Amino acid sequence: MNVEIQKFVEKHFAVLVYCFALTLSLMLLYNIRSFGLLPLPIEGTDQKTMLFTAADLYKMKLPEGVYRFSPGYTVFLAGLVAVAQGNLVIMRVLQAALCAMIPVMIYWLGLRLRIGREKAQIGALIYCFYGPASLITLDFLREAPLALCFISYVYFLLRAATSRRTFYFALAGVFAGLCVLGRENFIPIVFLPAAVFMFSKFRARIRMKQVLAYLLAFALLISPVIMYNLVRFNSPTIIPGNLKNVLSFYYGERVKEDNSFAVEVVVKNMPSQIVKFCSSYEIPNSLSFYAHRDVVDILWIFPLTFNLILALAVAVLWLYRRNKGVLCVSIFVLAYLMTMIYFEMFYRFRIPCVPLICVLAGASLGYIIRNIRKGGVILTAVIVVLVFAFSYSDSDKNRTSQEKVATAQVIIQTMQLGKAEAYIQKLDSQGIDTRQLKAMLSDYSKK
Repeated sequence: MNVEIQKFVEKHFAVLVYCFALTLSLMLLYNIRSFGLLPLPIEGTDQKTMLFTAADLYKMKLPEGVYRFSPGYTVFLAGLVAVAQGNLVIMRVLQAALCAMIPVMIYWLGLRLRIGREKAQIGALIYCFYGPASLITLDFLREAPLALCFISYVYFLLRAATSRRTFYFALAGVFAGLCVLGRENFIPIVFLPAAVFMFSKFRARIRMKQVLAYLLAFALLISPVIMYNLVRFNSPTIIPGNLKNVLSFYYGERVKEDNSFAVEVVVKNMPSQIVKFCSSYEIPNSLSFYAHRDVVDILWIFPLTFNLILALAVAVLWLYRRNKGVLCVSIFVLAYLMTMIYFEMFYRFRIPCVPLICVLAGASLGYIIRNIRKGGVILTAVIVVLVFAFSYSDSDKNRTSQEKVATAQVIIQTMQLGKAEAYIQKLDSQGIDTRQLKAMLSDYSKK
């Protein structure tokens, strides 16, 4: 019977892991909504701007000025608006249904890399239990769909390279275009494959029609946006003036006028952003993972931290140092990091490359599990422990008192009074003023 079950799982794993990921997302959405969280996005957030612009697009109304948000994700949201007729819960369910394909792509990419079926399965399950990715899948932010586009791009690129079929080159070009329309930092990433032409061995294997298929598919996707901005704003770009606008948000208005100052502050900031990228702490932006976890207990079933997954992925560089596919995936992760270290490394900015990291982590963890009794995992374990230890950061110490107080207020408002009392005691021990919280708790206790 066990053998039959194993054969069934192996044969249908892609379907099973999709259903499992979707079930987790729906359970999480139900629990979060039962506490009144994830409501209509508030004024001033990226979510509300993109959501309302998407609703306008559905009504055939274009933005009045320069639109400084992801054109690809906004069009995707417009599609969700059309299908769900503006019902936000249904829109979240539809996005979750799409993003449940991510662990499937992790599994397929693992198989393509020939790391072994079990290790590919482990990589897919690792992603399922990474809480921040599960949470952000349910919000109107581009990172989760962008993560699906990124891993799909890498998968079809590697499949094109191994099969040399023109169709897969075209598919890789399609997902390259979707990545760029999702976030402009992907522009250098999708042209990274051009580096293979430096090697005569690869030049001889790739035909010109395959390169043209990749470029044509890519151009077909991005050209409408570029032509629109060229005609309307005289700027043949994805988002006119976006880079300096974003940099000024982080470093001040001076970066718009002084290029040398912009370069200086960005370079100075790089080391700290690399540290933040590797850290276990999920830096919040408009959606705090820790605040939601404090309110919604089900989020505790997602125990994996980013730095643990990263530590496992780093170890695989030693274990699979002769595997060119693993090296290629690692290069894409590094390339993504290098295009994002100019900005504040909020946790949601890490999400697009997490599926690729999970592929590598699955290979490493699978190796450890298989060889732990043989005593041949000491070096691998040392690498994992060292990377994990050096990148660990206590989330409780990093969170602001304002966030903790706001979280306590939500716990009280959701009538989790016993939990609220314990939470307030914890804040007291940290020296946070809780007088208003205690008064609020007393008032709610009388209701």
